[in-house]
Amino acid sequence: MSMKTLRKPPLESGPALFSLIVLIFFVIAVVTIRHYPLRARLFPLTIGLPFVVLAGYQLLLDLRLVAHRAPTDMPTLRSQESGPVLASEGVAVIKRQDQFKAMAWLGAFVLGVWWTGFLPAIVLYSLAYLYFEAREPLWLAALVAALCLILVYGLFNRILNVPFLPGLLF
Repeated sequence: MSMKTLRKPPLESGPALFSLIVLIFFVIAVVTIRHYPLRARLFPLTIGLPFVVLAGYQLLLDLRLVAHRAPTDMPTLRSQESGPVLASEGVAVIKRQDQFKAMAWLGAFVLGVWWTGFLPAIVLYSLAYLYFEAREPLWLAALVAALCLILVYGLFNRILNVPFLPGLLF
C-alpha cells in the first residue's frame, strides 16, 4: 500500500489564510458603516470598497497558486533574523510570525479607532508602531505622529469637511 502525499487544504496555506482574513476585515468594515451619515461614509467607502475588490482578487490568486503547486514545490521557511525569505521561484515568503505581527498591529489600530476615535488613534498608532516595532527614536516617532495628525486633520476635517465619528471613550 503506497502512501499518498497529503496536501494542505488551500486555506491552510499562509498567504491564502492571510488574504481571507484581510477580505473578511474589509467586508465587515464596509458593512458596518452602512448606517452612518453619507458624509461620514465617504472616506471609509473610498478606502474600503477598493480594498474588498483587491483582497478578493488576492485571495483568488493565492488559492489558484496553492491549487497549481505540487506539495514538493511549496517553499519552505528557513530561519532568518528578519525580512522575507526568498523561495526558489523568486517569490517572497513572509514568516508566519511576521504575518501575525502585522495582523496584531492592524487589529490594534482598528481597536484604537473604535475606542478613542480616528484622530487620537492615528497619533497613538503612529507613535507606538514607530517606537516599538520600527525601533525609531522617540523624538522621531513623536514628530511623525504629529505630522500624521496635522495631515489627516487638515486634509479631511478642515479642507474636505469630512467629520470623524467619535470613539467610545472620546
